[in-house]
Amino acid sequence: CVSKCYIMKAIKKALQRTKKAADDVNSKVKGLQEKEWAEPTATALKATGAIIDTLSFVPGVALLSGACKLGASLLNPDTKLSDLRRAHKDSQLEMKEQFNDVSKNINKVSEELKSLLKEVSEVIEVICDLKFNDGLEEVDALFQMYQESYEDLEKCNKNMQTDAFAIQLRFKKSFTV
Repeated sequence: CVSKCYIMKAIKKALQRTKKAADDVNSKVKGLQEKEWAEPTATALKATGAIIDTLSFVPGVALLSGACKLGASLLNPDTKLSDLRRAHKDSQLEMKEQFNDVSKNINKVSEELKSLLKEVSEVIEVICDLKFNDGLEEVDALFQMYQESYEDLEKCNKNMQTDAFAIQLRFKKSFTV
């Protein structure tokens, strides 16, 4: 049991070190892939590997070709068709979710707009009523002035003639719809 425990601990420790080393390598490779020279270098390495493949009759050339192709794939890994399909499917699902959210929100916005339109219509009615009532009050006041001065109607008519244009303007303004 002691030796099994010791072996298990050693294996666990070795796995942890291996995982850490793999993570370090992955981070270094990602850093290289992000460099601006990575893609052109990968293209050159891939082409070089293909050219070296034509020299297969020379011993050791296959090893050099493999190294070039490996470097090219590390610097600029080819996107596989399955990866593209998966990404396309994921983006379609995300777009569907976004459209569903938008359609739910459109109904809410539509209701809010209807409510706002109703409120604006009510405000416009109140404003029109106020304008109409102000005009009525002014005409009523002029009529009362005319009635109160029945003793001297000539003087009242003279006074009203000087203000006739302004009175007519106010009347038109107040009673047009």
